[in-house]
Amino acid sequence: MSPETKNWFAELCEQNQVNCCVFPYSGSGVASFASWKRGFSDQTGLFAAKLPGREDRLQETPRTELLPLASDFAHAIHASAFVNQPLVLAGFSLGALLAFEVARQLRELDVRVSLLFAGAARAPHGKWSRGRLHKLKKDDDFIKGLNQQYSAIPQAVIDDPEARSLLLPIIRADITLFETYKYTASEPLDCEIVTLSGTEDPVVRAKHIAPWKQLGKSYRHRSFAGGHYFARTQRDAVVDTICRRIHRLPV
Repeated sequence: MSPETKNWFAELCEQNQVNCCVFPYSGSGVASFASWKRGFSDQTGLFAAKLPGREDRLQETPRTELLPLASDFAHAIHASAFVNQPLVLAGFSLGALLAFEVARQLRELDVRVSLLFAGAARAPHGKWSRGRLHKLKKDDDFIKGLNQQYSAIPQAVIDDPEARSLLLPIIRADITLFETYKYTASEPLDCEIVTLSGTEDPVVRAKHIAPWKQLGKSYRHRSFAGGHYFARTQRDAVVDTICRRIHRLPV
């Protein structure tokens, strides 16, 4: 990978005939996908997005505007050798929205995405409120609202002042990315979109997912037992689903 690409993506499985770039849930990062490499074959490279403000980019300020962030990821991919093989993008919740916008920015750079997986995510253009959590100034109010909606922060983290001080700025930034995003209409992507969802997800329902079919060349859906974080609780099944579909891509 080029130095620019290495700053934005961690290589979990080396570049190969097909390459998959994955984008995490809010508040998480590369570590979320570390165990995925066991499910990827010798034909598929796996690269996890490295967002500013966490892990080895902890000293950077977390980003709060989604479209400029998507542009940076798109340009990092454009500068890489990924463009020489079929490219797959996958994301979960906030990561799905980011992957979608990266795909649209790549189209402007004449880089084709072969397949897009959108997990635990409402369609970007749906008529629904993204919420106002990012406007809550007090940490306790923010945590309470976040856990009521997503059950996102474990009690052990809330009770640990050091862990709390490290995690909250990241989650606040990610929630701001999500809640202030504004969709702008454009032509559907020239690729298949595969949506993934949890059957007990209180946030993302069937009516929120269905409009994704309007945003790609073709569309498939797969549901898994579990809630909003089904990709963690059903990791093996999710990875297997993604890999099976990737393996059917022409190379």
